[in-house]
Amino acid sequence: MNLQEFEAAVDACPDEITPKLDSLEALYEYVGLPVESSFSRNEAAQELYRKIVLAFPAGRQTVWKRCRDLLEELIQDHVLDGKPLDPYFEVLEHLRDAVRAEGATPGDIKGDWNAAIRHAFDHTRVSNWDTSATRENTHTREFELARAARRLREAGCKLLRTGHYLSLAPESEMLLVERLEAAIAQIGGLNAARRVFAQITPLYREVYERYDLVKRPSMIGGGKPQIPFGYILMLAAKHFIGKKPNQDTDANWLSMLRLASDYAAVFDVQEYAPSVWRNMDAAELIVYLREVAQFDTLFRLPQIRASDMDTIIRGILRDLDLDEKRGGGWTLNDLLTILQVLLDGSKAKRGPHSFDTDKILTAQSGLDLITVTAALNEVFSHPKTGANPNFSKPTDGPTDDPGGRELGHNFYTRPLLTADEKTYWLLDRSMCSTSCFEAILGAARSTEQKLDQKLGATIEAFLRDKFHDHQITTVSGDYDVDREHGECDIVVETEEVIVFFEIKKKPFTRRAQAGSDAHVLLDLAESLVSAQVQAGWHEVRLRKYGYIDLDEKGQKYRLELKGRHIERIAVSLLQYGSFQDRIFLKQLLEGIMNASFTSPDPLVNKKMTALNASLNELRDQFAALHPGQMEVRAPFFHCWFLSVPQLLALLDGVTGPAEFKRTLWQTRGVVTGTADFYYELAFMQR
Repeated sequence: MNLQEFEAAVDACPDEITPKLDSLEALYEYVGLPVESSFSRNEAAQELYRKIVLAFPAGRQTVWKRCRDLLEELIQDHVLDGKPLDPYFEVLEHLRDAVRAEGATPGDIKGDWNAAIRHAFDHTRVSNWDTSATRENTHTREFELARAARRLREAGCKLLRTGHYLSLAPESEMLLVERLEAAIAQIGGLNAARRVFAQITPLYREVYERYDLVKRPSMIGGGKPQIPFGYILMLAAKHFIGKKPNQDTDANWLSMLRLASDYAAVFDVQEYAPSVWRNMDAAELIVYLREVAQFDTLFRLPQIRASDMDTIIRGILRDLDLDEKRGGGWTLNDLLTILQVLLDGSKAKRGPHSFDTDKILTAQSGLDLITVTAALNEVFSHPKTGANPNFSKPTDGPTDDPGGRELGHNFYTRPLLTADEKTYWLLDRSMCSTSCFEAILGAARSTEQKLDQKLGATIEAFLRDKFHDHQITTVSGDYDVDREHGECDIVVETEEVIVFFEIKKKPFTRRAQAGSDAHVLLDLAESLVSAQVQAGWHEVRLRKYGYIDLDEKGQKYRLELKGRHIERIAVSLLQYGSFQDRIFLKQLLEGIMNASFTSPDPLVNKKMTALNASLNELRDQFAALHPGQMEVRAPFFHCWFLSVPQLLALLDGVTGPAEFKRTLWQTRGVVTGTADFYYELAFMQR
């Protein structure tokens, strides 16, 4: 059933019910209800709903989705081509509501669309909702997408439309991106960055040293398109000097913002309603993975609390000689000293801040000019040719093609920009915190070939030290149960709960950030899923036997359940953005648990095979934890996905395991739709 067929079916429906509305007895006869002594218009309406449902013996879930897609296409026809919404909009809404009300039956559609449409049209007359005044509020996402597409078409872009799918023609997208880059170059990248940070400074949260660039869905509908500040800043970094002379005018800025916002809107990744209401199977979830990754690239910034940077880096590089000379004569301690100057010097400033060697030497007299110059140019600064030379579109990312590894943005590998190797620019302290971390880690990797293999152990040791600093005792170790070997990275106990922490150093790759759904899934498989499967076996064995005996380098410890609750926390080194959200974790694990994945790419498929093995384990754990139960409400509600910086924020002001549990519980049941742990923690602690 396509939209044209649907509209034709609606147009062909005779209005036989309106004359019956003045007589409930006649209405009952019309809908096929027995004529009795008492009548109810609502009962007649419910009978029409029942007839709609009966029109589809199978596939009602698919019917609901098809109605959703037809509504979106109808809105596009209305906004783009001026076609009428009514009566088709109301019929679709009533039809969709009827099949949803009776519960979803998955699978292919079997039934009579014409009969269902006739009954739905009759229902609009018996129970007239008249959504004309509210439909833009309840379907904001669809209307805003269509309006953005219309503005782009008026600006000369060619649209591609297939059913409800809408996109830019490749040649039009290329020209649009060229216009955007030219507009930012005309303003000047530094000037554009100044304007961005001036605009988002009200969103700055001092306690976490970050901007609350988060999803902003509404529980009651409505909302406005967000500005793609993340994408704009990547282009600003690429053109940070710009085209001389710069024309940094309000008119140029607003024109560029409008174009960038409309371009971002046609990606259709902004959520106007909380995703908690979405039920997704594995196929829909894969699409959602791409949407979330692209949303973060377009609208958000990776940020680490800068004041934690020195502590984290020293903690995970603890096994290295920080005073060993490397590169052009600098040591890792020199790099950390320079990093502190960069972060301290920009602490009170939002937006771009400049440094030179004199400023650094004045702040740190123990350094010399040769060392500082070498460190800035070899480690901290992008070359004079600039950052992001192979990045234009939000979907640009590395590929396996010849030269493809250099595609996509590279700004977050180094924090500074320079045009002359004399003056160096930090675009913003919070924005560049991740880049500072990556720069020093990259410098360490240059001489420590097996560094990444050692990171898991050093991250674990660092976190245990931080827990102990807050008077929280931890245990860890190996164990053997049922001829199966297990290894607990970190365990924290309170009187009421046992918390398992499993650490995975797998980063969120640039391919995933560009929206490659396969690589998003694989990154999550090697971090979140792998860690949760590992922690899941601890839970299964602890619940089965009531204890597990841990052995940490010969030191024995019996971990006893004692009727306590269990929490499972997967820990990444750095952030995974909106994916580190408990609602997303629930949707992911429930959506893929009974699925399996393949890929035509042999290298990708090899990793998919490993993911499928993990999902088999997840199913086995579910069966062991919930024997005989086919359905369990929220089986992964006790599961988390946090980063090392998020754990440090969670430990702020905490002393002892009981306080840690109370702080962790503050965000355990909260749903804001922001997909941002820091925002939710601050919201609950306000």
